[in-house]
Amino acid sequence: MVRARKGVELSVNMMVTVVIGIVLLGIGIFIVTKIVDKGIEITGDVDEQLKEQLRKTQFREGRQVAVLNPHERVKPGESAYFLLGFVNTGNTVKNFTVYVQESDRSPTAFSGTGYVVYSSEQVTLQPKDDHFQWILFTTKNTTGGRLPGGEYFYDVCVHDGETSSACDSDTLHGNKQRLFITVG
Repeated sequence: MVRARKGVELSVNMMVTVVIGIVLLGIGIFIVTKIVDKGIEITGDVDEQLKEQLRKTQFREGRQVAVLNPHERVKPGESAYFLLGFVNTGNTVKNFTVYVQESDRSPTAFSGTGYVVYSSEQVTLQPKDDHFQWILFTTKNTTGGRLPGGEYFYDVCVHDGETSSACDSDTLHGNKQRLFITVG
């Protein structure tokens, strides 16, 4: 009879422990969800602040195209993000296309692709509307190649209308922007 009680007590203790564990797990998941949601909310605010800062820079200097903080230093294996903004200063609806290429003034010679990631899809803007997009620079390309330490320059161009594959064409909208990246 005594053994039967011990068996029941053990079962009850185990059930209580399991219930407490499940409750603690639920509380943990709830807290992590709240933290992640708050992080996403904060990131949205930062993006809006960056966009506003870029707008002020563009309009203060009268530029149609601008890159916020075009100088970055990254360690091998890391990435850098650049915020590109441009505005339709015309009086009609226009299509725009972004193009990024290695600058011929880049002090470090290299070959390879996949180190810069950006959207080259055509963007349609109403008069006076602006558009923002991220440009990602990474020291590891999509095929597993790595950039050696050095300085790398990229030209960023926004074209009116048709897609162009060069930054020196007649369809250039505003001034060519340059990204300066130091790896090392």
